[in-house]
Amino acid sequence: MNPPRIVLSSLKAQIKRRFYYRFSPQKVKEDLKRRRGECLGCGKCCQAVVPCPMLFKSGEKLLCKIHQHKPYECHLYPVNNKDFFKHLKTTCGYWFVDEDGEKEI
Repeated sequence: MNPPRIVLSSLKAQIKRRFYYRFSPQKVKEDLKRRRGECLGCGKCCQAVVPCPMLFKSGEKLLCKIHQHKPYECHLYPVNNKDFFKHLKTTCGYWFVDEDGEKEI
C-alpha cells in the first residue's frame, strides 16, 4: 500500500493533469510532438495511485478492458516530461526530447 503522503501528492497531480488536458488542448498537442517511444503495456501508470478496476492480466501485461473507450486522460498519459508519476519516469516506454531533439532527463 502507498504511504498516505504519496497518495495525496499523486491525487493532487492527477487533478492538475486533468485540468491541463481539458483546458489547454493546444499546449497538449505541442507537448505530444516531443514524445517518443511507445506504451510497454505494463499497466504501472494505471496503478500509480489506485489500481484501475478496468485492468486484467494477460501473461506479463496488464490490459485495459475498455481500451477502445477509455477516458481521454488515459490515452494522453504522459503529455510531457513533467507529467510522469515520479516513480515511473525511468521505467516508462515513453520519453521526451527538447527543441534540439536531445532526450530530456
